[in-house]
Amino acid sequence: MREYSESDFSTDPLLSQPTARSRTWLKTALWFFFLASLFGLGMRYFFMAETPDYLEYRYFLHAHSHVAMLGWGFMLIAGALIFLFPHPPNMRRPYRIIYFVNTIATLGMAVTFVTQGYSAISITFSAIHLFTAYYFGFLYWRQLRGDRSMSARFIRLAIFWYFLSSLGLLSLGPVGAIYGKHSSLYYEAIQWFMHFQLNGWFVYATLGILFRFMAGRGFPPVISKYALPLLNISLMFTFALSITWILSQHHRRGVSDHRIFVDRQTIDYRLEAYPRSERRHLFFHSARHLVHPF
Repeated sequence: MREYSESDFSTDPLLSQPTARSRTWLKTALWFFFLASLFGLGMRYFFMAETPDYLEYRYFLHAHSHVAMLGWGFMLIAGALIFLFPHPPNMRRPYRIIYFVNTIATLGMAVTFVTQGYSAISITFSAIHLFTAYYFGFLYWRQLRGDRSMSARFIRLAIFWYFLSSLGLLSLGPVGAIYGKHSSLYYEAIQWFMHFQLNGWFVYATLGILFRFMAGRGFPPVISKYALPLLNISLMFTFALSITWILSQHHRRGVSDHRIFVDRQTIDYRLEAYPRSERRHLFFHSARHLVHPF
């Protein structure tokens, strides 16, 4: 297996000129960003005016989060990784299949979540995206064998954090069935997924891409040998902070589990019990309480 170095960034023929494939990945990511933004605007509209009864706020919330994380975020990072790092020609077809499957799965999630919420069809599309991402991670990890550059080390860790984050997603079904969807453990599983997706997969992959870009421009990154281990430790500790906050809120306030995770989603679900004409005022009142809780 050939050992790649940072200098391959500027000499690899796949990177010497823009390709239609790279533009397709990035353009698709931008379209998903635009779609997620529309869902976000729809969420805010629920607190500004009356909406038809067949529109559900929580359905827009689910569609917005899934399209933003799994559509815009994943497509952007994966597309940049594929076309910034050298890969053999025989990998083009698998990556093309991943692109089409993920695009169809994300569009399916957008339609089904906004109309049905969590249902058998929307969960099926989510599972398709998840296992396609697993396939991508396996292929890319194998592709990086022999690459000892700093950027490749960050990318390998990013893939590991993606796999680890998915454990929280996979645990939601059993935890919800056993302990209920309003239990603290259920919210901790959500926090696990979000934390290692955002601070693990996204951050590490972005740093790996940045380091490769810097090396290709003649500015190879110089990092202390202690930096990466400390970053990994801090990633675990910051998740512990989130759990500690949840437990402290339960101890200090003595409230039931469905109010422990006091965030925007909790406020939104509690507002469902009120007439829509009153939700805008109640939302801003709850937001002020969240900023100044005592």
